[in-house]
Amino acid sequence: MTVHYDAKNHTQILFTFSEGSVWGKCYKQCLFNVGVTILIYVLKEKYDINLAINDKGHSFLSILTSFLVVTRMSIIYSRFWSSREVVAKMYRSGRRLASKTAVYTMFDSSDEAQIYREQIMRKLLKLIGSSTYIIQDNAMSIALVEGCDVEDVKRRDFSSKNAIKSNSHDLEMLQDPDLLGLSLHAIIVDHAKYLSKPLLMPHELDLLTELDNYLHSYSTLIKTASSPFPFPVVQMTYTLVGIYLLTLPFVLCDDIRNKYVAATVILFLTYGFLGLTLVATELQDPFNGDPNDFEMDKYRDRVANGVEADLSCVFTNLDDWYTRNDDKDDDNQNKFAWASIFGTDMSYSSGT
Repeated sequence: MTVHYDAKNHTQILFTFSEGSVWGKCYKQCLFNVGVTILIYVLKEKYDINLAINDKGHSFLSILTSFLVVTRMSIIYSRFWSSREVVAKMYRSGRRLASKTAVYTMFDSSDEAQIYREQIMRKLLKLIGSSTYIIQDNAMSIALVEGCDVEDVKRRDFSSKNAIKSNSHDLEMLQDPDLLGLSLHAIIVDHAKYLSKPLLMPHELDLLTELDNYLHSYSTLIKTASSPFPFPVVQMTYTLVGIYLLTLPFVLCDDIRNKYVAATVILFLTYGFLGLTLVATELQDPFNGDPNDFEMDKYRDRVANGVEADLSCVFTNLDDWYTRNDDKDDDNQNKFAWASIFGTDMSYSSGT
């Protein structure tokens, strides 16, 4: 889930240690380094045991470590926001496909036209549900990129920690988004069979463009979800950060006379280097539901609510659309199509 906060409330930000904060992941290492620092000073003061090491080599190590940590963080942060833009484009294209279909067929209230709208609605809901599921499931994303068929992937045992979904019914209803896109394409171009007045060519191309934008965004997100940061760089970063932080207390004990000042410096240096490393690791995969990740299920449900509102009945004008959406309550939000396809109600309502 996304962690929301007031950027102007500095006190709240500084003293937030709940889910989403990096303190919970690195405080043990911070306290360990502080304890080692105090121990080094105690041994030197009481037993004349000097464990200090020369800081010249350590200064070169700090430069290399800083470079790796900052470079990795910058690349992952850039990819994080690029993915957020693609996520928005994907869901926006799905919703616009439904809205434009409703508008382009608004003057045809025949039963055949409503069948046309409902076919698009059902295929589009399946596409939204299946693509969201696959993007969130790291193991399945990797398998599909490697060329496996969705049906073969569904029969595999995804009990590893990378597979975040465990609902067997969800897996049963899952379909290949590419095949769903092809089927939806066929329905759109077959409009003359259902509509008393076929779609104009620009309108048909507009719907197909929105569908193509959705599938292109989906393929981009699958590529991102299945492409981890290069392992050698991550391995080097973890190794050098670990060595740097473990040896840091032995370097500073000769430069700083007061053990409590040294312990404070060690605390925040450990927090800085280790914290940035852990933040980069968390942002590397922004789809699997961790704190600070994208709320993919919420985005999916809101778009699905809108798709059903657009296509469940004939569209007449904006006032009619607003009335239909405003009159819905949290317990009855056009759940018929979604529940009949996936067997469950949507987790999020349009009012959340």
